[in-house]
Amino acid sequence: MIKRFSAFIRTRSPLHIAAPGSMRFDPSTGKTVYGGQSIGVPCTGIQREVLFNEAGEAKHFPVIAANNISGRLRRHAARIVLEAIRLRGQKVSLAVYNVLQCGAVTGNPDGKDMSLGEYRQYRDDPYFGLFGGGPKMMRRCLEVENALPVHADTTANLGNMAHPHASRHAQGDHFTDVWGFRRNDDLRDLVNIHQAAEVVENFEEEFNIRQQAILGEVDREKGSSKTSVKTYSALEFVRPGTLFDFSILMKRAISDAQAGLFLLTLDSLAETERLGGYGRNGFGRFSFDDVIVLTDDGEEHRDAFHDGRLNREDPLVAHVLSAWHAASQDIDAAALANLIAPLPGATPEQGAA
Repeated sequence: MIKRFSAFIRTRSPLHIAAPGSMRFDPSTGKTVYGGQSIGVPCTGIQREVLFNEAGEAKHFPVIAANNISGRLRRHAARIVLEAIRLRGQKVSLAVYNVLQCGAVTGNPDGKDMSLGEYRQYRDDPYFGLFGGGPKMMRRCLEVENALPVHADTTANLGNMAHPHASRHAQGDHFTDVWGFRRNDDLRDLVNIHQAAEVVENFEEEFNIRQQAILGEVDREKGSSKTSVKTYSALEFVRPGTLFDFSILMKRAISDAQAGLFLLTLDSLAETERLGGYGRNGFGRFSFDDVIVLTDDGEEHRDAFHDGRLNREDPLVAHVLSAWHAASQDIDAAALANLIAPLPGATPEQGAA
């Protein structure tokens, strides 16, 4: 069945995945620097991965980390499984819900060795066979790769793991921009001051106290004020239209039902997710472009997705979705509960979902 999923993640709006650091942005030059407090304004940078190209040069590329995507995929798969349970008129325990959402009930896994029966039970389950987890911390089957911008250096570094069409889409070196912005302080700027006077208790007294505090802080701290909400800052982001090389490899053979759940999970991710931060401002929109699904027989299927969404008319897609639908009819809340916390005397094979 499905062995590998390859695609380009195309940013449809600015992408901002924040990274810690002391970056500053100088509006006069449009450049960013690290360290120091005297240049420009604070700037929130993005996550990057360092690669050494064939010339031995260290190159810093924006990255969408694998754990970022895999965590989102897990939650979308959990939503699909929970919907199947809801349609059966059932509910799950909080423990089962936690395991489906993040892979564990608590931060202290069982720690005991997994028996062969337990391994088979987890491996054959549509959800756990893909995403792993549970008290025995079953290893997930999905091997999600960091997504890096399509570039001659990243394609060379990825080798045979690069998208088959990566060389056709080589991009330049400039993937990011920086925006500077200001949070306004209406009271400090005397905006709608008449409205404030009508609705704020003890307006004259309170406003004068606040204004004097702001003026005093500005004098002492050379223009800054902790009392005012007026601030200047900047934000780094990946430009819209950037292509990221993205792939998921199956570490072992999966069933048709698991393949169906996998493709539905990717479709759900593409439909509703926003990658990174500032989604409320339109950041993080993306699509899957040029999707290639490689099956165990070495055949490349290029019609599984169309216009960034799952093509349910494609024969391969229709086949695995049918298998998932059949398997979803047998998903049972009690069986999942027994899977993560077997009842006393129960055998590993009892209640498999």
